[in-house]
Amino acid sequence: MTGGEPLEVPRLTAGDKFLLRPWQLDDLPLVREASSDDHIPLITTVPAVYSQEAGEAFVRRQWERASTGSGFPFVIVRIEDGRPLGMVGLC
Repeated sequence: MTGGEPLEVPRLTAGDKFLLRPWQLDDLPLVREASSDDHIPLITTVPAVYSQEAGEAFVRRQWERASTGSGFPFVIVRIEDGRPLGMVGLC
């Protein structure tokens, strides 16, 4: 998919333990954690140096992917406690 109609990122259960959902600004701790990884910023658009502004820009880019029809960016959340654990995107 290379842009087109805006997409609505759905909320999807993944078994009974995980949920895939759209990004929220409340997910900035996950972006900060990913920024501190040696490899994640090399292969994604996660900022290599975290700041509030860089984290928010990352989340807004995820929203833009859906609004431009270029992909489905998801946060992987543990249902048990609502903790964001990671991210995955579909193009």
